[in-house]
Amino acid sequence: MNKPIIVAMMGLLPFITKAQTQKFSIDGKIDADTAVTGKIYLAYNDNGQEMRDSANLVNNTWHLQGVMQDGAIRASVSLEDRTKELRRGRMKGFVQFYAGPEKVTVSTNAQFSKSMITGSPLQEEANNFESLRRKNEQADSEVVTGFIKTHPNSWLSVLLLEERMIRFRDISSDKVAALYNGLSPQLKKYARVKSLKALNDGRRTAIVGLSAPAFSEKDANGKAIKLADYRGKYVLVDFWASWCHPCRAENPNVTAAFHQFKDKGLNILSISLDADRQRWLDAVTHDKLEWLQVSNLKGFDDEVAVKYGVHAIPSNFLIDPNGKIIAMNLQGPRLQEKLAEVLP
Repeated sequence: MNKPIIVAMMGLLPFITKAQTQKFSIDGKIDADTAVTGKIYLAYNDNGQEMRDSANLVNNTWHLQGVMQDGAIRASVSLEDRTKELRRGRMKGFVQFYAGPEKVTVSTNAQFSKSMITGSPLQEEANNFESLRRKNEQADSEVVTGFIKTHPNSWLSVLLLEERMIRFRDISSDKVAALYNGLSPQLKKYARVKSLKALNDGRRTAIVGLSAPAFSEKDANGKAIKLADYRGKYVLVDFWASWCHPCRAENPNVTAAFHQFKDKGLNILSISLDADRQRWLDAVTHDKLEWLQVSNLKGFDDEVAVKYGVHAIPSNFLIDPNGKIIAMNLQGPRLQEKLAEVLP
């Protein structure tokens, strides 16, 4: 088994912290009369980090093991021959399943993608939930929230709550808070679960009509820039990143708005959720962004992003001279329209 490769993943969750690790193992067996060629590849996300590993086939068996900071992982396992081009049959099969801190077995007969998974209570729970989801006549969000309420000790409840908050965004922050409060104390010990609370707290405090949360962040020269520096002025706090294609596509629109309204009192402060300093600065130069730029190079772990409940970018907050948020997420023509309203 090769040493795992860790790749930082942005856009899933902020607030990545150290936590106690737990061990897991995955054993596989391919039932075939002849030796199967290729290699087994594993990918999974653990506490905001994308993990990779691989294992050789030995007599049609394979073994993977590792550690997790989360209560469980969603493992993506593939059988591939990477000496071949993908379109010429490199991928021989792919299967996904949940694995907790236990020994999971993957048994393959005819097709790898139809492998049988045993030894994972969470996967069995997920299978049962999906069956309930298909049969139930209620709205999907109601089925999900009902499961979370009745399964306060399940890691699946965490994953479902995360899904509704970040992917679908179809339940209110108050309902998220209630569901979070109902989770067991044991689940709340995990950093990933704590991050949901921090994110939702931001969603509840950084909203139109309330005072913008105070913050300070450093620019490329190490100078601390404070939101308080803009008191008495209109300022657009803009969250973006060099790797974010929608952000880069929106930058010309933000630039046009800046040129149109800067003489009328508009200020912009951009907060980059980059992790690579040079890519951040190169993007600033390439996109010709003329206003102040700050970043702590922590990606979505940026304290200001967490404080403002930002889990997707581009995202922005228009703040008035009194420090109050008067608009959020102004992209495209909505940005110019709102600025023309407050800065005629």
